[in-house]
Amino acid sequence: MAAGKETYWLLEGERNDAIFRLCCSLRRYYRDDPEFVLANAALANIRCVPPMSDQELHQCVESAFKQDHDTLSREASVWVEMLNASEGWEHPIPLH
Repeated sequence: MAAGKETYWLLEGERNDAIFRLCCSLRRYYRDDPEFVLANAALANIRCVPPMSDQELHQCVESAFKQDHDTLSREASVWVEMLNASEGWEHPIPLH
């Protein structure tokens, strides 16, 4: 493990909320691209123990596109930054 880097895992009980918040943040920056949001949610799902089902991921994306995101974007941005800094995460998620 590289110095100063930790691997973050999302355990059952926290993964749905974290992935939903990630979807909300991505939706805020990429409003018209649910496929982009789903693809990044699937990448984040690699960090879930156990991984969420495809149905759960699709539900998170669908819910994110139905929500008002003003109150969720900061919390999700913090989570995305933590995920990007994580050991072994080779697909950083852009934040604008």
